[in-house]
Amino acid sequence: MIPKPKGGSRPLGIPTMYDRTLQALFVMALEPEFEATFEANSYGFRPGRSPIDAIKQIQLCLQQADRFVLDADISKCFDKINHEKLLVLIGHKGKVRTQIRAWLKSGNIFEGTFESSDAGTPQGGVISPLLSNIVLDGIEKRISDWAETQRLFRPNGKLVDKKKDNELQKKLFTFF
Repeated sequence: MIPKPKGGSRPLGIPTMYDRTLQALFVMALEPEFEATFEANSYGFRPGRSPIDAIKQIQLCLQQADRFVLDADISKCFDKINHEKLLVLIGHKGKVRTQIRAWLKSGNIFEGTFESSDAGTPQGGVISPLLSNIVLDGIEKRISDWAETQRLFRPNGKLVDKKKDNELQKKLFTFF
């Protein structure tokens, strides 16, 4: 169990060497497929991307037009992922699906007691960051769609006139 900064603890899965190796192979096989379709402005746990890249993208966008920037820390992201919805998003059948399901359901053994896992991805697993990105893909569009229904204010307190700011409405958020 790993202590959390604000109290409590969370389980840290430590896969066997065999499982770590197999997860790495799955990442090498699946990551290119999903990377090709992931949202362009997503930077967390992405290969070849860093916080510096996110900052540069924010600077670039702010120079070009008015934007809103959302920096989101999704509470308990790894802990709450719905296994069945994730498997649907992955879309693969057969042995790939069976193996990923087995990792998701693997649970933890702490002080000799087994705890099953009904939700979330095993933290400490090589494949967990890819699985979380698969689940989070599309959030930029969902937030942008939601924002179109909201009254938005500029930092100076003035209401955003969506009719005048049509371009702003199309590209409302840079998300990372």
